[in-house]
Amino acid sequence: MTEASAPSSAPAHRHVALPELAIAIGTMALAAVLFWQTWSIPVSPVYATIGPTVFPLITAAGLAMYSARLKSHKEPKRKVPSLVGLVLK
Repeated sequence: MTEASAPSSAPAHRHVALPELAIAIGTMALAAVLFWQTWSIPVSPVYATIGPTVFPLITAAGLAMYSARLKSHKEPKRKVPSLVGLVLK
């Protein structure tokens, strides 16, 4: 007895954009270097809680979040037609 070929329920293969992935990996590496170098800045006890490392830490965190967002980038689904679509319609 042979089985009828049923449609595959496997998810469709997601296309990976290699340039975006390369940029995401590079910016994540840059963020790691920024974190590492920021933690090596000597902080004098004269400074208040906000010292010379706050701005570089914020920059490194923002860069890391940007690279994570770029790595997981998905194509937007347009529900509203663009202006070109409305004009050509």
